[in-house]
Amino acid sequence: MEAVEAVELFSESSARYRYRVPVSVIRELQYEGSRYSAEFDVGGWLWRFHIQERAAEGQRFLALHLQSCAPGAVAVHFKLTAVCMRDPLQSRSKTFNCTFKKAGSAWGLHQFIAMEQLLHPESGYVYTVQETGTRCVDFEVTLQVENGGGNERVPLVRSATRSITPTRSVGGAGGSAFMGGGRVSPSRGPSVRPNNGSGIPPGLNSRMSYSPSRVGTGALVPMGDGLVDRPGAMSVPVGPRRGFYSDPGGGQVVPSDSALNASGVGSRLPGGAAVVRAPLTYPFEHLESLCDMSFDVQGVRVKAHRCVIGARMQPLLPEQMLPLQVGCIVSIAVPLDVFTTFLRYVYTEEYPESGVLPPESLLDLYLLAAACEFYDLSAVCIRCVRPLLTSENILPIVLTRYNAADEVLTSLYLHVLLDSYDALIQDRQFEEIPGHLFRRLSLILYRKETVPNAPIPPMRNTLGRQLAWLAESGEYSDYDWVVGPQQYTVHAHRYILACRSVLFSQAMNPRGPGPVPSFATNEFDFSLRSWQKLLLGMYRRHLDTARDFSAEDIAVIFKMQHVLIMDGQLKREADEAFNNTNALRLLIYAVKHQIPELHERAITYVANNFHTMIRNDPQAWELISELPQTAVVSLFRTVTDHQQV
Repeated sequence: MEAVEAVELFSESSARYRYRVPVSVIRELQYEGSRYSAEFDVGGWLWRFHIQERAAEGQRFLALHLQSCAPGAVAVHFKLTAVCMRDPLQSRSKTFNCTFKKAGSAWGLHQFIAMEQLLHPESGYVYTVQETGTRCVDFEVTLQVENGGGNERVPLVRSATRSITPTRSVGGAGGSAFMGGGRVSPSRGPSVRPNNGSGIPPGLNSRMSYSPSRVGTGALVPMGDGLVDRPGAMSVPVGPRRGFYSDPGGGQVVPSDSALNASGVGSRLPGGAAVVRAPLTYPFEHLESLCDMSFDVQGVRVKAHRCVIGARMQPLLPEQMLPLQVGCIVSIAVPLDVFTTFLRYVYTEEYPESGVLPPESLLDLYLLAAACEFYDLSAVCIRCVRPLLTSENILPIVLTRYNAADEVLTSLYLHVLLDSYDALIQDRQFEEIPGHLFRRLSLILYRKETVPNAPIPPMRNTLGRQLAWLAESGEYSDYDWVVGPQQYTVHAHRYILACRSVLFSQAMNPRGPGPVPSFATNEFDFSLRSWQKLLLGMYRRHLDTARDFSAEDIAVIFKMQHVLIMDGQLKREADEAFNNTNALRLLIYAVKHQIPELHERAITYVANNFHTMIRNDPQAWELISELPQTAVVSLFRTVTDHQQV
């Protein structure tokens, strides 16, 4: 229940906002990287909180920043606070008086508060929300926006149209909150949908903002301002070069070819965790009958599923159409080849093959990907398009696809323009280069400025993570899965179930639907929590065994693996979760729920580790007493056999 809400509105340009963050979200920062709140309006400017985990001298810290989400420069006096609920006088605060130079600029501290202090039960920062029982931490910002005449900005324009050209946007995750007639956008999975901003060429209206740059810890630092204007580590000189990426993990310039493995194999999330891909069936084949919406692309109807599109493509959808209704038609003004390639990625996370798309299509695909925060796809597009940009095509591309707010494209265009400057200066189209880009090109030629190093943020909006949001929220659910003798109802999605299970795939086949057995018998008597964990694991195709994972969660996976006929990924991960703590409990579940494979695995594990478990687990004998007599006899016979070997 992540949320941003107005606490006090002092005036049109001064207010106090609170950002409520569940403890579970804070703990995930070490795997997820940056986290952003929903945007909120103060003084006619849009803002959001940014949190991130940082490490220094062997200690983990929470970084806290305030980020501007609107184009233009503005001076702000503000105070960031980590709220101590037990004793407000013990709250951790820091006051700032800074100028935010552009969209994406952020100010704060990399080492705002130690994680250990923030999450320790005795420190008073963690509290429980009575309505939901969720443990949360509150952060606040009190800010005064200066309204002096020296602040140049483009007024915000809101529009529901969706067409090329989309621009880079990093959205924050957060819940909905209402204040003063305005609305904070509701959370849609890992990050909130970006609102629409202006200052963008004709096309998709998506406000520009950037992930914080990686700089030294422990000091007050601007994040985003220094990417262009500051020489040194964050820029590269004009001249021979091999690439213009900054490694999201370390901030170093690396060759563009190594920025991302286009195959997707071995990709990693921030923090080094391997990505477990969660592809859905595409093309849809017999599951096309489950499509409940379509896109109008150049007069061609392209079918899709509301649940996937609502979770993955929300920044491209007209606001007035949300939530998507059954049978809706969304018009997208992009070339058909670009959209079908993008849709394939949305469903499968497959990248386009090199050499298939022309440079214009790759750039359009990049813009779509950046708008939805698919930064891995964005990096692949830039890597593929770079060799295709030449003196023959760069000027028409710059004139049709330039956006001053997109530093990645600006850096790309500047490199190509500088490489072919002597030839391009003789072309009449050179006079039509947008003024902002021409000025920067001139400053670089006069050595007054360097070519910007524009890092593409780490991958954050994975398919598995956004499908997990569907499983947790039940948004767009179209199937009530009744399970257990208690008749629990699990809200699910027919298309995703069919992608993950042969049983459901056959049941959803309109040409010859197969039967679905009853899951309401005693052998399926698992808790609702474990059923929901199973659904979450199926959607993600991955288990979060490090967080709130029990023996019952392992048992339900072993039980349902052969009933649903899944691909085996969850079972492999569940098998790896066996340990001395849960083995006896798994044996009990195997007997209770009639799971032969789990029974064999558990009894062998217990027999091999019996003496260690009896010595270290005070509940071991009590757990053994819960087994039926025949199971106890079988257990001790197996233990004896292992001792004799």
